[in-house]
Amino acid sequence: DGELMFHSDSVFLDKPLMGAMLYAEEIPSTGGNTMFANMYDAWETLPGDLKDRIEGRQVLHIYKYLPTERVDLKEDIDKYDHQWQPIVITHPKTGRRALYVNELMSAMIEGYDEDESREIIDRLVEHVKSADMIYDHKWQRGHLVMWDNWCTMHARTDFPRDQTRMLRRYTISGQALSA
Repeated sequence: DGELMFHSDSVFLDKPLMGAMLYAEEIPSTGGNTMFANMYDAWETLPGDLKDRIEGRQVLHIYKYLPTERVDLKEDIDKYDHQWQPIVITHPKTGRRALYVNELMSAMIEGYDEDESREIIDRLVEHVKSADMIYDHKWQRGHLVMWDNWCTMHARTDFPRDQTRMLRRYTISGQALSA
């Protein structure tokens, strides 16, 4: 139900998914769109000061199984799926660099404390959301959308709680990622 923050699927696994597909079976009368952000463009248009702050670092991704709640790092994170990943990856197939951070699961950046990490992550996400790199897909029944999970983030817009949004999700296995 409702809105879901920008994220890439399975970033909290040692081998994040390479891709995913959604097939629309039932669509609400309004909302429930899926927005896709180009993370190649996010990296390429990132201001130099932010690039310098994150270059070569890892980011801790934690998944708490709630669509809009980040993990409190004072908790025992071992009870949640989590994984350190490069904050900027080199795509294994294209060789292009992509920003690999998101507002839902990115919790801490290597070499920074929690407050500094959150400030940087928030600036990175704001950069993605404010730039011209987002495609907003308005679903119709029967649509099939496929994306590369290593260079794309996605989010869901809110929709009426009394309506159904049913999409079938298919995934493509991945591999470990490197900077």
